[in-house]
Amino acid sequence: MNKKIGVVIITFLFISLVIVSVFGIKKSNELQNKDKQEYAEWLQKNIIDQKKSELGQAQKEVKEAEKEVKETAATEENLDFNQKLQKGKSINILVLGDGLALSQGKDTTDGSWDKNLVNLIKNTYKSDSQLKNLGEQGCTIIRGNEILASNDIHSFDLILTCFGQSDRNKGVTLQDFKQGYTDLIKNIKSKNSKAVIIPILPNTLNLESDYRNQILSVVKENTLIAADVKTAFLNTGNQSELTVGVLPNDNGYKIYTQVISEVIKQYTKTN
Repeated sequence: MNKKIGVVIITFLFISLVIVSVFGIKKSNELQNKDKQEYAEWLQKNIIDQKKSELGQAQKEVKEAEKEVKETAATEENLDFNQKLQKGKSINILVLGDGLALSQGKDTTDGSWDKNLVNLIKNTYKSDSQLKNLGEQGCTIIRGNEILASNDIHSFDLILTCFGQSDRNKGVTLQDFKQGYTDLIKNIKSKNSKAVIIPILPNTLNLESDYRNQILSVVKENTLIAADVKTAFLNTGNQSELTVGVLPNDNGYKIYTQVISEVIKQYTKTN
């Protein structure tokens, strides 16, 4: 009897041990799974936090870079014509005028005085230039004012004006020519007070020409420096090699480039 009881007790204890072991293993597995899940959640949260931190740092760097670019742009925008050239910064050039402004009469595509001026500025000042030529063949000072009124010119550092030839040919009165040129300079200054303005005295207007004198009068009244191409032509002693008829050839337009560059040098010395 006692033996049977012992067997029962042992059996009971064995079953209890098995049950406890099974539940223990199950509980251990549950805890392990929970630990794994918590670790995975912790790891994912850390990864997300790290990504957020990296993104925040990247956004901060982008904002700082944008700020630096804006500050640099603002600083450069405040530089005047002379300062930009001295620092080798890019400048913007605008040309207004008649056929001479377009190098009418040139022999080759290399004869354009405006394109040669861009190259000269780059070679002399290590400054790249963007040039916009709004010249028109047959353009008078009246038409020039219309073109000016319809264009935004605030970004230009240098503005070259070349009028007189077409005005004379089309019979614009001296009074209208003088008033038109005065208005042109006034309107340029109103729309862009920082731009350097260089009126060109074309080779087609003789030294005693009334139109030339009107340009000189406007130049004096506005304290400007004119690019006197006519005098430069005369000083060569051989104008015939510089023109075909009255219009300059490639050699003649080289004189335009040289004279304008000399005026630019005067502005860089005086400003």
